[in-house]
Amino acid sequence: MKLTIDELSYWLALVKVPRLGPRGVFKLLKNVGEIKELFSRDRGFYETFGLSAEQIKHFMSPSWQSVEADLNWCDCGVDHNILSIICEDYPKQLLTIPDPPPIIYVAGSSTILNQLQVAIVGSRRSTPEGKEVAFEIAKNLAEQEITITSGLARGIDTAAHLGALNSGRTIAVIGTGIDVTYPLSNHELAGRIIQEGAIISEFSLGTPPLPEHFPQRNRLISGLALGTCVIEAAEKSGSLITAKCAVEQGREVFAVPGSIRNHHTKGCHQLIKQGAALVTCAQDILLELGINSKNQPNCSLAGKISEYFELEEPHLKLLECIGYEPAKIDLLVERSDFSVSQLAPLLLDLELSGHITSSYSGYRRVSY
Repeated sequence: MKLTIDELSYWLALVKVPRLGPRGVFKLLKNVGEIKELFSRDRGFYETFGLSAEQIKHFMSPSWQSVEADLNWCDCGVDHNILSIICEDYPKQLLTIPDPPPIIYVAGSSTILNQLQVAIVGSRRSTPEGKEVAFEIAKNLAEQEITITSGLARGIDTAAHLGALNSGRTIAVIGTGIDVTYPLSNHELAGRIIQEGAIISEFSLGTPPLPEHFPQRNRLISGLALGTCVIEAAEKSGSLITAKCAVEQGREVFAVPGSIRNHHTKGCHQLIKQGAALVTCAQDILLELGINSKNQPNCSLAGKISEYFELEEPHLKLLECIGYEPAKIDLLVERSDFSVSQLAPLLLDLELSGHITSSYSGYRRVSY
């Protein structure tokens, strides 16, 4: 069903009533024949539903100027859409969650919203290894024509979007107005997502990044997807809120394990203890969802690098001292009994041959 401008205007006016929320909207709609009737009732009707004086004021004198701004945004680009819950392009997956948004703003492709999706979420303060894992899993899932859904945050979300764009499409669900990019550092990424996927929001234009909006948007990330994969999450994090939403919505939850010394993985280990599926690659997720892959994706977390060449004894000894968590030079000196001057050429050889990689955190083995 395609709404007329008049009908869409009333939907927009309805969702702008402060603190009404999706459940309040649907409760009111059950008591009228057409949505416009909600704006022509007397004060007693609104008081029957326990609405506040401020809310009643919005019904009796709607913010038509704000509605007009939304309609102008929708008209200013072919990739701008506003969908009400009764529109054909409205995501069918969201119709099955307890509190679907009555209105969603879409920048990009509306049709992508009804494609098969897997959500990938995790820590904003992610490790380099966590971002590699998110990128690789998203890339491999996208190769199987699965759309990756995430939240455009720094860290794991950003890596997941980039991995998906490497070989497919992605959706970003944001906690601000559709015209507000947060964080600003992802402005260029947001532009790519609009061109090759979609960004959606349930918040009115100009809505700033308020803390309470991000837990609210998390239910949409999980609700759009068949399952949610958590990569690096602390014991108390927004990613665990998304996982909780997924459980409540009857969706699958996957968690990637990590080092017991990394506090960013404690939330993932907690999810696994509670019954989340332990996954280490895209193929694990496909198997859990019962999806047959078109081509066997590469299950290595960092991808195939160079083949091992024949290492000499010093290289082998040093390699045994380097794990999959970053280790700085002083720790490697302690583990190997090599001096710093001895370590330098050996580390260079191992890095050039693809056995290890380095970052500001130290040296670590590369996953095969």
